[in-house]
Amino acid sequence: METSAKQRPTAKTATQIADTPRPQQTGARPVVSALEAQGVTHVFGIPGGNIDAVFDGLVGSKIKTVVCRHEQNAALIAGGIGRMTGKAGVAIATSGPGVSNLVTGLATANSEGDPIVALGRAVPFPAPFSPHRQTRRLCCSAVQRHVDRPQ
Repeated sequence: METSAKQRPTAKTATQIADTPRPQQTGARPVVSALEAQGVTHVFGIPGGNIDAVFDGLVGSKIKTVVCRHEQNAALIAGGIGRMTGKAGVAIATSGPGVSNLVTGLATANSEGDPIVALGRAVPFPAPFSPHRQTRRLCCSAVQRHVDRPQ
């Protein structure tokens, strides 16, 4: 049997193009670009969970990543860098307890006037449990009760 001549590649349909897997888009690249544009040379933090995309973006950048043992240390070191250089030190932590562990270092930097930037990511809330919606419900119900009870 003879093999047929080469077949021309067929054009992809819109469905095939839409079904083509694409890398997940994140905001990590703009964050890293902004840090580089501001002249940041070091970031301090602990990779994990929601903030991993930023740490992945730092791999190919000029910025040196210093992994700390605790988020509080990251914030205190970033505050010290801010104090020594006059440029903001950068601390990065994952959502939840990671960000709350930055608080002591941020409070220290604030009270001593050290420039510092802290990056963290929030955990998305499902729409019915959004804190803004809950707050709005509480405020609206309080206003409604006040309106319903004229003085």
